[in-house]
Amino acid sequence: MRQALHIALIGNGNVGTYLKKSLEAAGYYTDVFSRKALYDSMPLHTFADKMPKYELVLLCVSDDAIAEVSAALEVGSYLIAHVSGSRSLSALHTKHTRRAVFYPLMSLKADSMVKPAEIPFCLEADTPADVVLLAGLVKTLEAQWFPVSSAQRQQLHLAAVFAHNFGNHMFTLAQEILHASELDFKIMLPLLKQNLDMLQYKNALELQTGPAVRLDRGTINKQLALLQKEDLKNLYLAITKSIQHTHEH
Repeated sequence: MRQALHIALIGNGNVGTYLKKSLEAAGYYTDVFSRKALYDSMPLHTFADKMPKYELVLLCVSDDAIAEVSAALEVGSYLIAHVSGSRSLSALHTKHTRRAVFYPLMSLKADSMVKPAEIPFCLEADTPADVVLLAGLVKTLEAQWFPVSSAQRQQLHLAAVFAHNFGNHMFTLAQEILHASELDFKIMLPLLKQNLDMLQYKNALELQTGPAVRLDRGTINKQLALLQKEDLKNLYLAITKSIQHTHEH
């Protein structure tokens, strides 16, 4: 059954495209606007003509464009929300009287197969009533939501960079090391899955293993000798020292 809520999405990139598909599948009316009207999006300058019908406007633009685009949009009775993890609520222009953040804590591509129900949504708004409105939207997606302030969300995004972005870079380096020895990275997947499964029950600090935490200098030196690139040696040493410093106490 379709919902009464009419939603405008500004931006037709990965997040905007994913949210459009997910919201329409949940029964919402959606229109997409962008500076470059591609596919089924409309030119941004036509937003003013259709603006009165929208109750929610989601800014799915780059972080640096949030302030500029929100300043350019005509003021209306709608709730305006950005979807950024690293920008505060105040990034939205103050001329809008109803401002919010609708941040999906997930790396999303236009063709992502992840189900909306699997995404934690971090919500913030100027008023409790608008948090309730966004929470209702999340509920129809069968997902969970969390009240997260701008300061908390910036820390959350930073943590995600360490765990997800930096973690994926480590996978890239591991793949290169294995490829050089004609080994398939898939051999490591059970080990990685074990670690993620254990994180549901234990603190990451308790799960640390390896030569760094054991102060196994012999293994550390042998592995450093295997690394041919100086930047990889420096990275190995920096992470080793970080692990040892963390576990000193």
